[in-house]
Amino acid sequence: VLTIKSEYGYGESGSPPKIPGGATLVFDVELIDFGPKKKEKWDMTTRERIDEALEHKKVGNEAYKAGDNAEAYKEYENGLDYIQYLDGASEEESKESDALKLSLQLNAAQAAIRCGEFKDAVKQSSDAIATDNESIKAWYRRGHAYLSSGFLDKAKA
Repeated sequence: VLTIKSEYGYGESGSPPKIPGGATLVFDVELIDFGPKKKEKWDMTTRERIDEALEHKKVGNEAYKAGDNAEAYKEYENGLDYIQYLDGASEEESKESDALKLSLQLNAAQAAIRCGEFKDAVKQSSDAIATDNESIKAWYRRGHAYLSSGFLDKAKA
């Protein structure tokens, strides 16, 4: 139970007709969930950051399959945020994070296209091309985004 005195609530004026002036407010609050605080990115090991990015990709894929493209895009972006800059990664971790980064960029581009956010799709596709210049999906998605936003000359390139 949460009790709020009048001076911290609606004061002497209240909120007629339901809350009279000078009323003390009483709320019944239920805590739905509580868990341990996640580590900050900079406190995580490379492995933990890759695992966190994989989790965001999984959640993004579920949202995408459910047709929630905006949520999927957000999850893919969050996943990218974990692996954008990895210092001290082993060769194996570096290869894994590069493949994951490309996958997240391509997925984000596709989700952005489905949302009609072609500027974001161009950015993600261009980032994917920078990650892997030979990615046909990246070139296709960037061309599609340019074409859909009316930049026919850029869509050809």
